[in-house]
Amino acid sequence: MKKTLFTALIALIFSGCTNKPNVKLPSYTEIEHKVSAVPAKKQICVRVYLNEQATTEQLKNLTDSLYFAAKYENTELGKPTHIYVYVYAKQGEFEMNGSGWIAMRSMENKQESEIKLKAAQ
Repeated sequence: MKKTLFTALIALIFSGCTNKPNVKLPSYTEIEHKVSAVPAKKQICVRVYLNEQATTEQLKNLTDSLYFAAKYENTELGKPTHIYVYVYAKQGEFEMNGSGWIAMRSMENKQESEIKLKAAQ
């Protein structure tokens, strides 16, 4: 519960750092916020589903907000080297098909990617 509140707070803070801060973030529910580590790799995986329809701009802002919240999260394992943020259109999409995301952003070995968008299935 504390992590969810912390993530939501950080997402709100960083939502002002996106391209269009006046675009409202869509309502979402966190499915997973997993932190794991092996030597030389600290990974954070965040998965959420939308509670309402979202525009492309809202998807981009939400994905960025969650990404930057994870990027600056200082866990007991240290700063992450790998980050994966997935946004699903509805609740069951993750359980049915983990690759059914509609927006995602990642960082691998501190190399950031752009936001990837797919049409809802």
